[in-house]
Amino acid sequence: MSTSEMEKIPDDMTLTAVAWRAHRYARMQGFWKQYDPISFDTALIKLALIASEVGEAIEAVRRGNEAHLAEELADIVVRACDLAEARSIDIEKAVRTKMASNEARAYMHGKLA
Repeated sequence: MSTSEMEKIPDDMTLTAVAWRAHRYARMQGFWKQYDPISFDTALIKLALIASEVGEAIEAVRRGNEAHLAEELADIVVRACDLAEARSIDIEKAVRTKMASNEARAYMHGKLA
């Protein structure tokens, strides 16, 4: 299936569905062709790509460009979801668990203000 043949993205897509679709698209485009999804080196490469998106988000903030910031934040989420799906991580469950853990923590996580 070509990228032009992919179905419309639903407005109510779950994070699990985002991860699946992000990874499917990345594989279709050849971004996983030379990588072993569970190797240490691949994880580092993919995390470095996420970090590069963070750098682009920082630049968007520095320039005061909210539209570009939104795009770069989306890139961060999409790349993280792609990596999670490649490594069979249930990212939606991980996010829910992490949010519950964060919400149970002390004000400012116990750090002095």
